[in-house]
Amino acid sequence: MDLTGATSLQYSVHSYSSQEHMFGPETLGVTDPTDALSKWSCSARAGPQYVLLELKRIAILTRIAIGKYERRHPSQCCDFRVYAGLSRTSLTPILTHSLRNNTTPEAFDLLPSPYIKKTPSPVRYVKIELQTAHVSNESISLAFVGLTGVELPTPPSAIHSNVYSRTTARQILSMCTNERAVPIAGQLLKMSCPKFFGDLFDHIISGSDNLEDFIFENWSHFIPGDSRIPPVLAADRLPPSENTPHSRSGHHMITMPSGKILLHGGWSGTRDLADTHLYDPSTNTWLEANDDSPGPRSWHSMACDSKGNIYMLGRFDDSHGSRCDLWRYKSGIWSCICNDCSAQGGPVLVRECVLTFVESCNSLYVAGGLECRSNQNEPYRIGSSYIYDIDDDRWTAVSISSVSTLHRTGASAFYDAQTNCSIVIGGLTTDDEQLRDVVAIKHGEGHSPRVISRAPLSLGRHRSAFDRTSRLVYISVPGHSDCGMAIWCLSLNTLQWTQLVPGNTADTARIPPFVELMNRPAPGLKLPNARTDHQMVYHPGTKALYIYGGVMPGLSRKERLNDVWRVKIDFVGSPQYARTIRAAIRRQKYVEACIVTPHQMSNLEMLRHTLMTPDTRLTDAAIVALSGMAARNVTIGDIQRIYPFSVLGMPDLLITSRLALFECLLYYLDDAE
Repeated sequence: MDLTGATSLQYSVHSYSSQEHMFGPETLGVTDPTDALSKWSCSARAGPQYVLLELKRIAILTRIAIGKYERRHPSQCCDFRVYAGLSRTSLTPILTHSLRNNTTPEAFDLLPSPYIKKTPSPVRYVKIELQTAHVSNESISLAFVGLTGVELPTPPSAIHSNVYSRTTARQILSMCTNERAVPIAGQLLKMSCPKFFGDLFDHIISGSDNLEDFIFENWSHFIPGDSRIPPVLAADRLPPSENTPHSRSGHHMITMPSGKILLHGGWSGTRDLADTHLYDPSTNTWLEANDDSPGPRSWHSMACDSKGNIYMLGRFDDSHGSRCDLWRYKSGIWSCICNDCSAQGGPVLVRECVLTFVESCNSLYVAGGLECRSNQNEPYRIGSSYIYDIDDDRWTAVSISSVSTLHRTGASAFYDAQTNCSIVIGGLTTDDEQLRDVVAIKHGEGHSPRVISRAPLSLGRHRSAFDRTSRLVYISVPGHSDCGMAIWCLSLNTLQWTQLVPGNTADTARIPPFVELMNRPAPGLKLPNARTDHQMVYHPGTKALYIYGGVMPGLSRKERLNDVWRVKIDFVGSPQYARTIRAAIRRQKYVEACIVTPHQMSNLEMLRHTLMTPDTRLTDAAIVALSGMAARNVTIGDIQRIYPFSVLGMPDLLITSRLALFECLLYYLDDAE
């Protein structure tokens, strides 16, 4: 935090001791030395009299200026005191001084101050207490008060509520850009969060040797292991089976209630495909369905109802003027429900549109997508929103208040039964602008959309899969060929984003540098290849994501993938994440050893001792990660290279790494104490 970049602070009058006639304190923030009404005059001729000011935002106070009236009795205040603090009932004296009896305004620097020695404190309230007057037979008064300082990030309105403790802590951490701001963050944590948050922060920042003992002596403060903690992923490329489908992109997959995964269509690189396949995750086998196919198509959308029926709509078509057909897959047979949806009041032919099944009204919801052009000279248009009533076989156009909210193509979508909302994530505009918002369309209330979250990275051509039980959304983002695919997780319960598989995206600058270093894939850790235009589904039976096909960077225009990846999802239980926490703390010790004494042999010896300790019992993933760090030879130069600063000193590196450890452990702290 740069305390030299102070600005004028806005404030309001919270309370005051008294006023004389019309001379209230409301004009203290206005400097007009010639206006007799622009001053605060007390009804008493002797002190103490006070006015309590409330800052608009929490700030570090650096200077206070006091103006004067230019006519009779320019400064009808002699001795005064200033108090400040976060609570109006607990204020600390920060200045005691006197004003000269002249017309010259006076200003007082608060840093340094006999009351503020090393660490400046954040304040919300400033109390000015007038002690004596220059003229004993005149009312004590004050003409103008100007406050200067550095505003801090404002925690949520319910700052003292435990429900928001972790969110508040993360906002406070965002202000820590150097070692001077760390003590301020510690004070805010202790005032805004449960006591253990501040105690843990002190242990980590001070580099306490007994951090592990402290954590496990206070184990009751941690979550007993459930879906609020981000899951751990382990990816494996499954061996090809005899009937593995042809390579493709632009296909669609969906998990059926029977446990099978249905795949249809796609683009081979030279033509659209019309085949339908069923994949059994329990045996890793494919079966091609021998039935009447809806015909070749790619970039179509599918949704599954509560009875296991699969609905399919839309496709890419460059023949111009094609019709939009709606199909249903039931009991192994495809049947056409509607040959031309637009003739019945539904959408024209679209590709990459939103399609969800709305359980509450047994209907399909369709939105967005690129409309098929009648000729190639027409500009692309985004499709409108519709509801298809399955029972009545009827299309209805949906009029929404904010059309621009759903003006997109290539978005991913699913239905959330708990909120009766279709959730739409990211996508592209017609100008290929990548979107990052998450929109909830509330059904039963006019299908009105509202933005409920914004992703920490752009979500253009991505894929998502939804676990209805935990209400976690898994989002795969195309990566670069040298670093694999990135997988993120969004909790609909907390609206918290977590990066599960690092990958490498265009928005890596948004990821804290030290976190990016620690998340680099270790040697031997399997990751799905970077790809686009693939498909990803969640299978509740195996608790895994399945990724198939797509286009990998570096392949020719006609080459496609047909590999199957299984990404196992493991929710961390209490014994497991206890070991995870131990691994994080010991990894921190290793990194600090690299920073302070960058000698590879001593670091390897420390790592060997950590892994061989009998009571360590680290998970395989943790051992791979720790071993990978040793193999990468993380040194001070390695860390400095990824920071966005030109020069970093040792203290900054240590503090930044310790802040990263504290932010990591926040995931495991329980809000509801």
